[in-house]
Amino acid sequence: MNMRKPSVKSLLVQLFRSVPDALPKDFSAAAARLLHARHLIAYDWAMPYILDKDVLEIGVNRGYGSKLLKPEASSFVGVDLDYDLALKAHQDQGLSVVQANGQKLPFSDEKFDVVVTFQVIEHVWNVSDYLHEIARVLRPGGVLLVSTPQIKSRLYMGQMPWNDEHLREYGEDTWHVALTEVFAQVTSTGLFAKDLANRTERRRTYQDAWQHFLGGSWMGPIRRLGRTLCAMRQDHLHVTSEDIRELSSATDDDLLDSYYFDRESMDDAHDLFAVCQKQDEKGTVQDTFNATEYWRERIREQPTLQGTGTGGAPLVWQNWLYKGKQRAYMRTLKQAGFQMSGKNVLNFGCGIGYFESFWEQHGALQTGGIDVATETIEKLSADFPKRCYLAEDLTSEQADLSIFKQPDLITAIDVLYHIVDDEALLRILKKLCAELPHNGFLMLTDALRENIPPVAHVRFRSLNQWQQILDILGFEIVVREPVFIVNNRLAGWCKKYPSIAGAMQHYVDLPLLRTVPWLANNWVILARRRP
Repeated sequence: MNMRKPSVKSLLVQLFRSVPDALPKDFSAAAARLLHARHLIAYDWAMPYILDKDVLEIGVNRGYGSKLLKPEASSFVGVDLDYDLALKAHQDQGLSVVQANGQKLPFSDEKFDVVVTFQVIEHVWNVSDYLHEIARVLRPGGVLLVSTPQIKSRLYMGQMPWNDEHLREYGEDTWHVALTEVFAQVTSTGLFAKDLANRTERRRTYQDAWQHFLGGSWMGPIRRLGRTLCAMRQDHLHVTSEDIRELSSATDDDLLDSYYFDRESMDDAHDLFAVCQKQDEKGTVQDTFNATEYWRERIREQPTLQGTGTGGAPLVWQNWLYKGKQRAYMRTLKQAGFQMSGKNVLNFGCGIGYFESFWEQHGALQTGGIDVATETIEKLSADFPKRCYLAEDLTSEQADLSIFKQPDLITAIDVLYHIVDDEALLRILKKLCAELPHNGFLMLTDALRENIPPVAHVRFRSLNQWQQILDILGFEIVVREPVFIVNNRLAGWCKKYPSIAGAMQHYVDLPLLRTVPWLANNWVILARRRP
């Protein structure tokens, strides 16, 4: 996952940094000028690579940087996902721009010598598909020039991106892993800022460490005490009115001179840059994973919680794992004011029918389930004739969900991250959620941090990507609650004494969830369909 390993020393350093003073007048305008200069300096860095080359830029925005590249390239084409931005870049800068998705470029194979994409990869839904598509349109020996914000300059350990348009942010290690999945030769460098620009940028991106690290419901008094102690320290992010006047009066060239490139101390860089060269067969699309067959076979071989829970863990330990899930899901529904009594619940990816029984125990009037494992669904239908079950792959155009009465709640527990293709996920959710009434609820689980490198049958998505997906579907997130910190991390340790280990983990999880929820690696999201 895109999550740095915590250390006590670094945690304490981040917690006990001073709390900065209030922002001086005109801070936002000065910081915006610096940010623009930081984006422009990337094009100066790219210039030696694009001279007399056929160049494609993905993410041209308004074309303010593209206009610098175009005169030096043999040919130049821009791409942007946003039609209005593509049109503006064409009209204002005279650029040849195409409105297109970078994951499906409308160009033939091996058409370009250089692809430029700055500050885009953190917005892309599927990075692997994006990089493979770039490799496809590059000629052999062609070069990708790519940049992204550096995570340690912006986020604390385990923090989800506060910029809701960023689906992920990279450190030097995860950056290299993501790029070398597709490109054999990757050379990275960092963009650094001099003192005033550095202080201004870090002040602009400042976040409350106490709210992040001790954000649990039990930690309010500790947070207040910690902030009071930090406020007594000298402000290391101090930006004065004089500083702002200096930035406001600086020329564009002066602001550009505030930045420089280096390969040392990458943890202090503001941005990561890389030159990636296409070689041999790198960049070809990998074989796709057949999720349907995988789950049919797995549940056929293990028709218990061992088949639907953590792979390889004993059944007695799985029982403790599912107790933790029950606790978190009921806590989530309670926070949203959802009363299970008398409700109709549909469980997508129902497996062996565990949660249908659980919802009925808590008062559900009608339950049902959908799964791809035909044999399991047939058995559930025979064992529970009052429930409604369907064996169906919802990616199929023929899938008919009309047999289900309009549900009040649809659950998708530990299943959606096994749908690794974004388009397939959207098709499935659109079909599934069409059954929900307005103000109906969808409950799903995910790690909310991407897995780097990716796994064949698992694709975790970030919180910000789920917000985008749910917005497309017409939903808004009502509650987000951590499920596990310990209880699903130590399955490999639990084979000798699974019952004792499961119980200990289960009860240790509760105080941790109430104190340091940022450590959670499994979350439940409850979203409501908008009227």
